[in-house]
Amino acid sequence: MIKSGRESAYTDQPLDLQGIALWQAGMDGAVIHSNSVWQDLVAFEDTKGPSWSWADALHPDDQEQGKAAWQKAVASESGFRAELRLFRPDGSAPWALFLGNPHPRRNGGPVVYTCLVIDIDTAKQREVVLGEACEGLRAEACAAKTALASIGHELAAPLNGVIGLAELVLADNRDKNIQAQVQLIADAGQTMKGFLERVSSTRGVASLN
Repeated sequence: MIKSGRESAYTDQPLDLQGIALWQAGMDGAVIHSNSVWQDLVAFEDTKGPSWSWADALHPDDQEQGKAAWQKAVASESGFRAELRLFRPDGSAPWALFLGNPHPRRNGGPVVYTCLVIDIDTAKQREVVLGEACEGLRAEACAAKTALASIGHELAAPLNGVIGLAELVLADNRDKNIQAQVQLIADAGQTMKGFLERVSSTRGVASLN
């Protein structure tokens, strides 16, 4: 466990929870306690020392966001939560979830935050893969809608011809058997026409999904 000379001003929280990265920091963000899991996570031996700020371990692109979230929490002495990327000496940038809470003042001393750090890199990678898969499915669905609409337009003209011809036969022919058969053709044509009209519209295609 790393400790600094300022530790007497803070609550002495146990930081030996096995497998869980933890650190304690003052309101200025300077780390005053940390456990070996956190040190291993950020390759502690390559950092500035025991009094460095926890935000120094963040990826440069995430430092501004992390510091802003920290300052907001500290200003109201409320809980701290952020999903941020770390930046390790080997160039890797694993995602981590930071969950911190302030502790009451001790003997009039300043507030100290204890923060739990959870490795969520695998979950983030899966989230990216899932997002890409969803985008692919949306693209395929859009292509399918376009194809269906095109087919609907191409079939509309000949179908209207069939319906029109059936109506002419019904008007001119008095044979009941023929009329019954032609009426079936006309009814089926109207049903198909309604279906194609729904397919040809954006709302109609969406309703088929």
